[in-house]
Amino acid sequence: MKIYKYAPHDLEDAEGNPVSIPFKGEIEVEMMTYQERLGTAKAIGLVDDDNALDKSDEIIALVAKRVKSVDVKAGDIEIKSLDELGYYKEGSDIINDIGRLVMQGIPLGNP
Repeated sequence: MKIYKYAPHDLEDAEGNPVSIPFKGEIEVEMMTYQERLGTAKAIGLVDDDNALDKSDEIIALVAKRVKSVDVKAGDIEIKSLDELGYYKEGSDIINDIGRLVMQGIPLGNP
C-alpha cells in the first residue's frame, strides 16, 4: 500500500477552462497498484470514457474509501473530511481530481 499526499492545486474544468482552487493543505490517499486499478475498473464496469459519468457515484465511493485524512484550509474555512470538502464547488473539483488519480495512478514527478 502506498499513501500519496495530494496537495490541492489549480485544475481545469471539462471544457479546459482554468479553475482556481483556494484550498491549501493535503489529503492523504491510499493508492492502488496497476493490477488493483484494472480489477476495480472492470468491477465498476468502467471500460471507456463514455461510461465514466454513469459510474461517477461508484468512483466517488471508491475515493471515500481510499482517502485516509483531509486537512485543508481556504481562508478561515478548515476542512477535515471528504464530505465537508464536497459542499464546495472547488472541493468537488478536488474530489473528482482525486478520483482520476486513484484510477490512473500517481503521475511521475509527484512521488
